[in-house]
Amino acid sequence: MLFRSKFDPSKYEEKPRVPQGNGEPKQYKQLGPGKKTLHGITAERWTAKSGTPMLKVWFVVVKDHTTNGDEGQVCSCNFAVTDKAIFRWARFCRAIKWDKAHDLNNDQDVENVVGSGPVDAMLVPNEWNGKTTYQPDEFAVCEGEFDPAWDALIERGTQSVERIRAKSAQYRSEPSSGGYSASTASAPAVDDDIPF
Repeated sequence: MLFRSKFDPSKYEEKPRVPQGNGEPKQYKQLGPGKKTLHGITAERWTAKSGTPMLKVWFVVVKDHTTNGDEGQVCSCNFAVTDKAIFRWARFCRAIKWDKAHDLNNDQDVENVVGSGPVDAMLVPNEWNGKTTYQPDEFAVCEGEFDPAWDALIERGTQSVERIRAKSAQYRSEPSSGGYSASTASAPAVDDDIPF
């Protein structure tokens, strides 16, 4: 039994959030739906439980075309690397105007594609494990030019992705946490403060 007496929510005092690492408050929030301009940060490989090879591409929102205020927030999109599903990767490549042949088995080639420029996308609902999150889909050519102010957002997004990866790696390495044991698991670590 957790509590020895009844829990009275009216007497409960919320503890202030503790700043993370460098003293900045936690910046994860649920992204809202709608059109966003995204810039790729990095990609990582994983394998679904079905054995399907996957690429998870991390993006930062550099321009929010809605009133959600999502600039600087990160999101990810999974691409299946199979003959039947490669059309999604091809659409993404066309949207960022990447028309060069590249090796999807070569990490450097993939990184070059992912970070080559901005792309417009719609964030659409994705139901998973009883939660709704919004993930990029419907990639299209960016309607604007690269804005130098985006560099700071890209740097901030890169730091966010590094923190998320470190937290996920820590979660996977703790056997008592109930986390998954291999980096090839098909589901992300359960973490309520990471919105994807």
